[in-house]
Amino acid sequence: MSEVSEAIRAVPEGAVVEVRVSTRKPQARLAGLRERRVEIWLHSPAQENRANRELERLIAGLAGVPASQVQVWSGAKGRNKSVLVKGIGAPELAAALAAAIGEPP
Repeated sequence: MSEVSEAIRAVPEGAVVEVRVSTRKPQARLAGLRERRVEIWLHSPAQENRANRELERLIAGLAGVPASQVQVWSGAKGRNKSVLVKGIGAPELAAALAAAIGEPP
């Protein structure tokens, strides 16, 4: 089992990934793993929900699903968030995020 898969769980709608975000970084990217969460850097500030929208678009792009299928499920106002990705299984999401981090399969 990859380390990324420890941050992801299956739900009836698809998969949920636990993330920790840092905002106002030079670029948006997956930065690694931190305490069973995928660490994500975002360029947008947290004001007016901009960072959450950027997070959803980033995860959608990596997972290969439309942005409309990704939503911040909980933790919208905090650094630790749960993000729902609809229409994808937990193993597929784990593989996509592991590849983005550079973690071996």
